[in-house]
Amino acid sequence: MIRALALTLVLLTSSAAAAQSADPADLNRRATEAYEAGRFEESASLLEQLYALHSDPTILYNIARARESSGDLAAARDAYTRFLAAAPESAPQRSRVRVRLEVIEGELARRDAALAAGEASTTMPTAPPQAPDDDAGAEAITNSRPPPDRALDPVPFVIAGVGLLGLVGAIVPSVLAADRASSAEHAPDHRTGVALAGEANDFALIANVMYAVAGVVTLVGGIWTIVELGSDHRGSSASLRLGPSSVTLEGRF
Repeated sequence: MIRALALTLVLLTSSAAAAQSADPADLNRRATEAYEAGRFEESASLLEQLYALHSDPTILYNIARARESSGDLAAARDAYTRFLAAAPESAPQRSRVRVRLEVIEGELARRDAALAAGEASTTMPTAPPQAPDDDAGAEAITNSRPPPDRALDPVPFVIAGVGLLGLVGAIVPSVLAADRASSAEHAPDHRTGVALAGEANDFALIANVMYAVAGVVTLVGGIWTIVELGSDHRGSSASLRLGPSSVTLEGRF
């Protein structure tokens, strides 16, 4: 009787543990905790179990990122490939997955070449897994906190704004130049007309200089802004150099 009761308790306990391990929410929680603790292999293993219960491509994406962070590039490549095969063409991660595959393929080829040459090269800096863009109904990691991409550089926006303000400000001397020129034409005497014409020329010169400088600044700021918005902000940088007769925009994107 005692043995039967003990066997029953063991079976119940085993059944409860199996039910818990097969619970998608529990697997998701444990995978998230493992990832945040830096246990990427454990996180990937739990996500594989989760994918067996809920075959959402987003989970494959998270598996690949966890494998990549653990340094298992071959397994990461396999998971990325599985994601591309399973995910719809509209999946937002497809473009970045293709980029990661190219990087991984290149690194694996480099490692193979190094091994063939008798060199020991087994490390590669990799980015940690990112939270999915959308869960699409999947039980995927939602609480991961990867380092965010570099924030947009405000400098090009400021430069473009200053240039636009300069263009607007150049309207003032332009209007004054036109007003003085009109007054010079209707001046009561020659002396007054010459003075007004001189003022009109001065204001016109100021306006032209402001238009030229503000135009260049706006152009540089606009191009820099476009580059800034179009870059992925991973290791990108840009600088503006002003010379006596030139303006140079240098960058690494």
